Amino acid sequence: MKRESPTATPWGQSYRIAFFTLYAAAIIAACAWIFSSIYQIAPDSRAIVYRFGKPVRVEGAGLLLAWPYPIERVERVPGAERILERDVLALQREQQLSQINSWDRDNDAGAGAGYLLTGDAGVVQLNVRVFWRVSDPVQFALQQPHIDPLIDRLTERAAAVVCVGRDLDSILVTRPESLQNDSRAAQERIQLRSDFKQAMTQSLLRLADGGNDPGIRIERVDITSSLPENAVAAFNAVLAAGQQAEQAVASARTAAALGTTAGGPHAPAGRGQPSGDTGAGQRGHPDH
Repeated sequence: MKRESPTATPWGQSYRIAFFTLYAAAIIAACAWIFSSIYQIAPDSRAIVYRFGKPVRVEGAGLLLAWPYPIERVERVPGAERILERDVLALQREQQLSQINSWDRDNDAGAGAGYLLTGDAGVVQLNVRVFWRVSDPVQFALQQPHIDPLIDRLTERAAAVVCVGRDLDSILVTRPESLQNDSRAAQERIQLRSDFKQAMTQSLLRLADGGNDPGIRIERVDITSSLPENAVAAFNAVLAAGQQAEQAVASARTAAALGTTAGGPHAPAGRGQPSGDTGAGQRGHPDH
């Protein structure tokens, strides 16, 4: 009797199918693992290659080949050509009030939230938008989770320094309704933004000197100033009262001038009457 081949049995066929299935899955997984090390880097980005968790090189735009994970890992960061922006909400009153306990909002902490003190003891609110770029991709990648909070803190410090060195009028030139003012106001706006940027840049330099370079550079700062709502009503009331006072003073001066002019012709006649009477009396007594 002829002996049946093991592969011809149902169990043999099952083993054969399972083997080829696992073999195909292993090939597919190996190909996927190999091709996972091919990266396409956008023109406005750069890539940092980590080998066993340590950054070893920085690559520019284009096709990037690296060892598959976990040998090497690739992280994309913005390129030096890309300008990023951040609207700093930490200076806004609503944001600061949300960080204060409800029982402290009626105290000094709540009253001063969102306001900056100027050099002439005024208060002002600032809305700031910071434009920045990555200068050191490795340092930026290492500290990337902390970049946004860092920009907020640098902006808060620069706002305090810039405002305390200026009076209220020189800061209010950045109001939206003041954008069409004369060249002097435009120059003051440019100087304010330049000083603000310079204050933030100096803080970044001090961080770099201390070994904590975040790898970013400040490019531009846009500032919009405004007065507190209560202060706007108070300023309007003071302005209206001043205008009314000026009108009253002008009216009083006009009335005084008219009164002086109207009483002028009678004054010489009154002064000249006694001498006339004396002369008549003398003429009435010719014997004398």
